[in-house]
Amino acid sequence: MSAAGNDAKTHYQGMYDQLGATSWHDFSGTGLANTDLYVKIPAGDSLYVVLQWNDKWGTSVNDYDLYLLNAGNGSELKYSENVQDGNDDPIEVISYTNISGSTIEGAIAVNKVIGATAKTLEVFIYPFNETQVYIDNITGVDSIFGHPAVPG
Repeated sequence: MSAAGNDAKTHYQGMYDQLGATSWHDFSGTGLANTDLYVKIPAGDSLYVVLQWNDKWGTSVNDYDLYLLNAGNGSELKYSENVQDGNDDPIEVISYTNISGSTIEGAIAVNKVIGATAKTLEVFIYPFNETQVYIDNITGVDSIFGHPAVPG
């Protein structure tokens, strides 16, 4: 038995969209403002972030990296920079707990390290307790996964 709920309010899916002359992904598709995914993490609270893209497991030659940044100053809070060079899984994962003593406004960003073609990126954000996910650039499309998504 599985729940039929989904993660529409904490999910993003879209083709890699290069932000200007950089290798960063533009979650907004506009390149103008608010080009990342945003979270508010109270002191002592946590979240997980999972990035996947549409390469076969164990064969990814497209390398994307996942970052959690301080939205105020751009500093890195946590990152996942696993190498995908032909025999790796298309996934990056971050687990973060805010031990700063104050609330952090965070930005989730994706950087394309190498890859011949743009891939469909999928980001799931799992907030704990009082952590909030802002709706900027969130997409509900295809947010049901696992057993509930199996036809029949």
